[in-house]
Amino acid sequence: MNSWEVNGAGFVWKYTSGGYTITNAGGNITLACATAGASIYYSTNGTLPYAASESSTLYSAPFTTPVSGTQIRVAAYKPNLSGSSIAELTI
Repeated sequence: MNSWEVNGAGFVWKYTSGGYTITNAGGNITLACATAGASIYYSTNGTLPYAASESSTLYSAPFTTPVSGTQIRVAAYKPNLSGSSIAELTI
């Protein structure tokens, strides 16, 4: 479910797709995955987010909202599980 709201901190949106949640609040992007214990990787340059890729970043904390038009791609990996779906969102 996707949602948008305006609260005391300003505009907040939440995008959910394929077990992922991408939230933008207070100028920061937060990523979450429904698979417990999975490592989340993301890219903001249009490349696919792979664990062994130099163009992907292991998510560890909220990051500053990129400029408008940036494509965020998210994937999660966990040992002994098959490949992840990829969530994509252009902000």
